[in-house]
Amino acid sequence: MEKYRIILFDADNTLFDFDKSAEMSFHAAASALGVDCTDKLFESFRKINDSLWKALEEKKIERKELYTLRFRILAEKNGIQIDAVRFNSLYKRTLSDCSVLIPGAVNVIERLYDAGKRLFIVTNGDYAVQTERLKKSGIEAYFEDIFVSESIGEPKPSPVFFDHVKKNIKNFDISECLLVGDSQTSDIKGANLAGIDACYYNPHGIPLKSGLHARYEIDDIRKICAVLLDRSE
Repeated sequence: MEKYRIILFDADNTLFDFDKSAEMSFHAAASALGVDCTDKLFESFRKINDSLWKALEEKKIERKELYTLRFRILAEKNGIQIDAVRFNSLYKRTLSDCSVLIPGAVNVIERLYDAGKRLFIVTNGDYAVQTERLKKSGIEAYFEDIFVSESIGEPKPSPVFFDHVKKNIKNFDISECLLVGDSQTSDIKGANLAGIDACYYNPHGIPLKSGLHARYEIDDIRKICAVLLDRSE
């Protein structure tokens, strides 16, 4: 649709395969610390990490708590001895080097850029990690800017986050803006609160919760081209 000129992309599990990157980074950090990293241990970490990021979105914890707390909880739940500070440091350092993209993401970004769309990334997370991953991904040059919750001071879905985005995009017009993201709690809710149209990237077929709405829904990131360019693949 030609009306959308400004496209806000979520990063993790929308453009980047965060699940795969996190698993690779966790295993590497665990190995460096001599921790026996089983699939069960990583799955435990994944669930703890997800729950804490949602708690951050809901302002139930502070960001500075999250990073080491997830490893302390991991140790307690699994009966292991680990240095939470060091594990977190190694994990984040390795994650910075992981820029695994969702299949088709590069082609999507290239096509939208060539069509004259203005592309931005809006992401929760650590500023150094997110910006480094973008640099190493090969798609950084297509984006005008990246907005990271850590540097803004508030995470998605906070209106403060999106107010910052609106104020810092030159010639921003909300009627020409579309947010594309996979998270109901941060992306879709955030877009709804900010009055921005949303496209729900939903590869796992999870219905939107009551009260949330998206103008579009896609199950493959490549289908965003049909939405934005008004033609099929």
